[in-house]
Amino acid sequence: MAGPSAVPATTPAPATANAPRPTTPAATATDPKPPRTTTGTPSSPSVTTPSSSAPQTDRDGYLSSTGKIDPNTSDGWTQDSVTLKSTRKITALDVTVEVALTPGVVETGRWSTVSDDLLAISSSRTNKMLVFRFTLRPGKTLAPGEYTFAAQFNHTVGKHSPAEDSYEARITGDGKDAKVSGTFMPQQ
Repeated sequence: MAGPSAVPATTPAPATANAPRPTTPAATATDPKPPRTTTGTPSSPSVTTPSSSAPQTDRDGYLSSTGKIDPNTSDGWTQDSVTLKSTRKITALDVTVEVALTPGVVETGRWSTVSDDLLAISSSRTNKMLVFRFTLRPGKTLAPGEYTFAAQFNHTVGKHSPAEDSYEARITGDGKDAKVSGTFMPQQ
């Protein structure tokens, strides 16, 4: 019986195109610029500092996250991407991306830099949201590093605001739980 699998911390960049990306997992590059970090106090586990020029980063101990809108997003198609960075080995992971059901919202794909054999990916609808879920399979682990989770969808031209979309990630790393959340900022 094979032991737990691990995924390398970084992966090569995908080819960019103006068309929606395929639903199969693809790799993304790590951002060469270090992310903005936020500070918190013992009574406040994570505080996000707003900025008009950089995406917001949420942090909880060993885990940080950033939500971005893919630069290939168009007036009628969007990709919301969540990037998680962990300094610990991940033994449990649950990432949820919620997309507001504005006019014409229909799922077109989802992918992650985490291998299919390590990750279960699903989507569902509520009365107000299209929900994408990425869950680490039982018994699998991820090496410390950076991982991306992407949700893709069509919508009526000009009728979808990224301010209505959000994400949340709950992670266990080396026995310690962490939770981060946020919204999606356009790429600058």
